[in-house]
Amino acid sequence: MMSHRTSVSPGSLKPYILRIMTTEDIKQEIEREPFVPLRLHVSSGQTIDVNYAHTAWVRQNTLLIVHPLRKGTQEIGNYDVIALRLIERAELMVESSAA
Repeated sequence: MMSHRTSVSPGSLKPYILRIMTTEDIKQEIEREPFVPLRLHVSSGQTIDVNYAHTAWVRQNTLLIVHPLRKGTQEIGNYDVIALRLIERAELMVESSAA
């Protein structure tokens, strides 16, 4: 997996871009301990955020992402199903250090 840092974005989070996503890369990121929120970029140009641990699952050829109404709830507001081959890259939304 190739990766590099991008410039710092406004606010307390900065993206850490992962490129050349494979199924194993996606599984590794959604199973990371401790979990780090991520933003998936798909080939259509759409982005989909995975904000919480245990809200995304790899299926045969797809990724299922549920979007809880709020952290810690079992209530789902929405969900996305994405073909794995359409995921181009992921940004890890890591906390930036205080300057």
